Amino acid sequence: MKSPFTVTTAFVCILLVACLAVAGLVGLALMRSRVQCREQAETTARNLCAVLADSLRTSYEKIDIALRVVEEEIEQRPVTAGLDGRLEDFMERQRAKIPGLFALRSANAAGVIEHGNEVKPGSRISVADRDYFLALKAHPEAGVVFSKPLRSRVTGKWEIVLARRLDRPDGSFGGVVYGALELEKMGARFAALSIGQEGSVSLRDSELALIVRQEGSREMTGQAEVSPEFRARVQAGQEHGTYTAVAPMDGVRRIYVFAKLRPYGQYLHVGLGVREVFEPWRRELRQVLGFAALCLLLLGAS
Repeated sequence: MKSPFTVTTAFVCILLVACLAVAGLVGLALMRSRVQCREQAETTARNLCAVLADSLRTSYEKIDIALRVVEEEIEQRPVTAGLDGRLEDFMERQRAKIPGLFALRSANAAGVIEHGNEVKPGSRISVADRDYFLALKAHPEAGVVFSKPLRSRVTGKWEIVLARRLDRPDGSFGGVVYGALELEKMGARFAALSIGQEGSVSLRDSELALIVRQEGSREMTGQAEVSPEFRARVQAGQEHGTYTAVAPMDGVRRIYVFAKLRPYGQYLHVGLGVREVFEPWRRELRQVLGFAALCLLLLGAS
């Protein structure tokens, strides 16, 4: 006959093995759940980035087509045609076809805006010192050129400009035609995405300077301070990718997906806050640990 001590020892060993088995299964389930939570967040960010990138490319392509059409119309007009309203109506019809395009204008070789919406006759507003104007004047082969973020001298609103060169019949510089996108509306469009309270959507130029973000003041515009993780990927020539980093702008740790918008050289960034991403997992963790503690308590009591 076995002694009570032997029986008790064997029973305690069985309980310990059972407890370890429960703890192992719980840990394995939680690890898998955490991995799935992260993969789901990456997939969500990747999908948002892809959809928004395609939308921006499509918008840029439509604007460029409108610029080409207006460029051809202006270059084919006789010099003696004067400043009648037919060109204004033509440009307005082109502008109205593109959602989000709030300005379509042209400036002469001296940089004075001559045609386009919201341009008052005799206003003599000049864009001769703008970066896009100078680039197109110096480089006839440039094609479509993007401006840095700037404040419109017509409306006073912040915008980015897509511009093309106008040529005179002899091939000399005749001015520019440009379309403008309002940064405030672009930011509102980004903010409408399902990215959570700590999420972030931003658009940066080829030098990583900020063009527009889903929120924040205009003081952030033009800042090129980015995380070392992102800069390293860009310097390595990556055009898309996923990484986790703390944003220098606000100190929030996010899971980021980025994509380069070819052929425009811009970078689109979509980030989801790590704390928000794993909040469902933390709730699950508390529930599972509570259930596991109850099971261990019952096993111990038995």
